[in-house]
Amino acid sequence: MCGSVDLLVDPSGGEHVADCGDVVHYAASQGDGRWSSVVFRRAGGVVDRNPLLALDSDRLDAAHSRAVEEGGCGGGRFTKVGVFVRSRILPNGACRRPSASGPRRINSTPSPSTAASWTWS
Repeated sequence: MCGSVDLLVDPSGGEHVADCGDVVHYAASQGDGRWSSVVFRRAGGVVDRNPLLALDSDRLDAAHSRAVEEGGCGGGRFTKVGVFVRSRILPNGACRRPSASGPRRINSTPSPSTAASWTWS
């Protein structure tokens, strides 16, 4: 289980939160008191951790590390897979497919239907 949280306020006052339990969750304020959110889906057998948010001008990057659990359920040992990053242009841009970097890749990229789900108006 992850248990880490990252918060960011963009120049227009929009609030962004990323946290993780078994998966990474991302939420953004809509400016009218409402929030929208999405779960970053992942393949079975992997663990997503350490969500981080970064802002570069009007591009928001949401990153997290990914690891494969060794030794079966509850084994407690993890092999690092890499870092996955999703980006979108604020305030209402569509999400770019997740990109991965790291020591090795596994077949854990979300399907197009889940990768494209990080959009809202």
